[in-house]
Amino acid sequence: MVGTDALPDSFLLQCYRYYESLGIAVRWAEPTEESPFYSMIVRFDDIGERGTTVDLELCFIPGMELLAQEGVYILQSFAALAEGVSPDKAAELLHAAAYINMQLPLGAFGLYADSGTLYFKHNTMLHRAWLTEETSVNGVDRQNGLVLHQLYQYAEPLIDVAEGRKTAEEVLRDALV
Repeated sequence: MVGTDALPDSFLLQCYRYYESLGIAVRWAEPTEESPFYSMIVRFDDIGERGTTVDLELCFIPGMELLAQEGVYILQSFAALAEGVSPDKAAELLHAAAYINMQLPLGAFGLYADSGTLYFKHNTMLHRAWLTEETSVNGVDRQNGLVLHQLYQYAEPLIDVAEGRKTAEEVLRDALV
């Protein structure tokens, strides 16, 4: 489902080249049947005390042709943080995530109930005129810096809840200190 409008994909490719030029671990994903869109994956290492590795995937949400005709695109930033969270941990995890989400300036942590995947997600609405500006890649990089900061602060405590090492109350208490 790769669209005929090349701007979103060329913008992602600009971001990819920017990160690559900085020596940041980044990879380019071609469309597949399962994921019918281009995406860029930025790898962040050493998050938290345990040095968790997180892949932040950026892609333009497909199926938004009517918006694209108006020059509007939605860039999604998504990171899967833990897979297979046990259903008996879900309520506790969602309680902790709800508290943390109120503190975030952008994006949210969540849980896919069917797969038990703990994730972080943020969508940004971007206009064609902005995507073609020289500073647009730097703008997305700054946003990713804020996302990275939030992952450093909150990913590991939420993973601890997902794995049963902490309760939501402990995460909330630690966040207040």
